[in-house]
Amino acid sequence: MKGTSWHGVRTVAALELRQRARTSRWKIVLLIWFLVVAGLFTLTYAGLTDSQVKAGRSVYDLTIFFVLGLSLLVVPSLTSTSVNGDREHGVLATLQTTLLTAGDIVLGKLLASWVVALVLTAVTLPFLVMGWLSGGVGWSTIVASLLVLVLVLLAVCTMGLMFSPLTARTAASVVLTYLTVAALVLGTVITFFLSFPLVSESETVRYYGIP
Repeated sequence: MKGTSWHGVRTVAALELRQRARTSRWKIVLLIWFLVVAGLFTLTYAGLTDSQVKAGRSVYDLTIFFVLGLSLLVVPSLTSTSVNGDREHGVLATLQTTLLTAGDIVLGKLLASWVVALVLTAVTLPFLVMGWLSGGVGWSTIVASLLVLVLVLLAVCTMGLMFSPLTARTAASVVLTYLTVAALVLGTVITFFLSFPLVSESETVRYYGIP
């Protein structure tokens, strides 16, 4: 963006993170997040330990799937109200009177929301490590899954930040963000199954075997 500087982005991100850290709500959110993931991990591990499948790989896959699903429910609220919410409280006008550019404000808010999303992911790392210690998961799988998770969180934060300045009310931006995420997650799956008959065909094959 034109006129964007790392100092300005860092300043806005630091202000956002400091404002979030002052509220006790995020401590409660992190605690609930940890307890929910711990409960899912415990149930999954207890259900798969005595089965015939590889417990380590299955526990890791299900845990990363749960983390992704829960992230898609929580992360959209991080940026969907960042701009219009500040506008309602008069904070945005104060930032615009400073030397900060529009690019500094937007990228700073995006960076702060992404950092909060990464903190939520970091809380679940002990359970992912326990799944890795159970066996069946390689380092390449761990790196690839975490990289995809981080990029998905960045994309969701970006979508929320896109709708925030486009709508005047915070409720509208939140709803639009969740609808977009649901359309991308569920819509692609539904589209795949609906289009599957169009790209598949049956073919008769004759083969010969030895009696």
